[in-house]
Amino acid sequence: MIVAIPIGLLIGAVILRGAVSLANMCVGGGQAPAADPYEDEYEGDHRRPRYGRYKVDTGIPVPSIGQAMVVVLLAGIANFVIQLVIVVAVVGVAGGGAGANQRGGFGANPQAGFGARGAGAGGAEMVANLISLPATFLVASLITSGMLPTSFGRACLVTLFQYLIVIAIAIAIGIAVVAVVGGVAGFNGFKA
Repeated sequence: MIVAIPIGLLIGAVILRGAVSLANMCVGGGQAPAADPYEDEYEGDHRRPRYGRYKVDTGIPVPSIGQAMVVVLLAGIANFVIQLVIVVAVVGVAGGGAGANQRGGFGANPQAGFGARGAGAGGAEMVANLISLPATFLVASLITSGMLPTSFGRACLVTLFQYLIVIAIAIAIGIAVVAVVGGVAGFNGFKA
């Protein structure tokens, strides 16, 4: 856990930085200059936005690795809590007593299934994850718009690109696993 969490945050930060770059290419704004936390908000007698949050022609500043890791951590914690509540609610309703069977196992009782098919707690958890997807998307977008100097609409675009990058990575890993398993199975099939 001590090693896995920082590695996961680092991977998430790289994905967030890539999603910000893709969003900047999509909206047509160039890469915004890095935000200066010591910059004064006031210039002369008029007030101006600090980071260009309200300027249309600038892009979203690509966060540093550390800032991106904080954004990913906060979004992950918030999404974990939301998913936990939704999964417990759905599995509890669908599984009859949180999906526990008479032997103490979780979701192995087909009579405590989800719907008429009896998919068990595993099917209910999958449905709960699909139900929680819009809520987690909105929460991740809100956290992104709060932590980065951008509008909520652009933060939604960044979050969408994060999801698409993760899906692309999952597909690539799946193809690699199938190729390795297929290659091993094919290699074992040619033994004499």
